[in-house]
Amino acid sequence: EFDMVIAGSHHPRLVGQMLRVGHMGSTADRNCLLLALVALSECFRIQGVTVNGAAAIDAATAVFREHA
Repeated sequence: EFDMVIAGSHHPRLVGQMLRVGHMGSTADRNCLLLALVALSECFRIQGVTVNGAAAIDAATAVFREHA
């Protein structure tokens, strides 16, 4: 539905505790990362997990501003 691949961690201590979102090449820009965060929060919502997608976007844009 979102045309994305999100993978879990391969590190034995982190299996089931984190996920990775990879962006390379033409998708290595801020807009693509923000779209990935929106899609991820929607996927969580569909699965019944409560997340604050707006807070994720706010945090990412704050980092972008910090490193502009």
